[in-house]
Amino acid sequence: MPRIAAIGDLHATTTDAGRFAPLFAEMGREADLVLLAGDLLDLGQSAELEALLADIAECDMPVVCVLGNHDYYSGEVPALTQSLRAAGVTVLEHEIFHFGDLDIIGFKGTVGGFNRMLAPIAETEVVAFANLSKLDAERFERTISSSTSARRLVLMHHAPIVDTIVGEAVEEYVFMGSSRYAEVIDRHMPDLVIHGHSHFGTLEGRTPGGVRVFNVAMQIPRPDGRIYSLFDV
Repeated sequence: MPRIAAIGDLHATTTDAGRFAPLFAEMGREADLVLLAGDLLDLGQSAELEALLADIAECDMPVVCVLGNHDYYSGEVPALTQSLRAAGVTVLEHEIFHFGDLDIIGFKGTVGGFNRMLAPIAETEVVAFANLSKLDAERFERTISSSTSARRLVLMHHAPIVDTIVGEAVEEYVFMGSSRYAEVIDRHMPDLVIHGHSHFGTLEGRTPGGVRVFNVAMQIPRPDGRIYSLFDV
């Protein structure tokens, strides 16, 4: 049973060189696998990543990540992905990482809202927005359907449920994630779901079908006082 350390929303900047080195060293000592739930960088710039990669190198265990909306901000995703992979970090976007008998299904996710979804019958721009999570959830369904492992963990940036974003302004909920992902999760019943993105949300919740969901954003208080979460999966 592997022990997993997970954290999201580091929002590293060019002036943060060395700031996260003790964190990655500690997570490497405490866990067999480290998961990063997006928003590694603040502005999505290669210069920010250069500083962060030196800190990630302090971790002796495999590191797997998804990107977040801030990582997309400057339009450098291909370069960022290439640099992360060259440094030995696995980057997932609707892909699966096999870790023993555990499958990590990873992707960024997107916005859209929860429960009562927008109907795609309106102006072109509204239709496009309404379809973002619909199309992305369909990709998620195809990816998780291809997993053959008995044990599965979903790693994403945006939230699949409301429970773990409670604390955010209600007006922001539509930008926090989408319940379309929870529908897919409950059809496939993975062991655990991990996300970030919501800095003012809540640590733990469950999908309507009972799957445990954790918000691992660095800014979320944990009972043990850590800024990352530990899971035995």
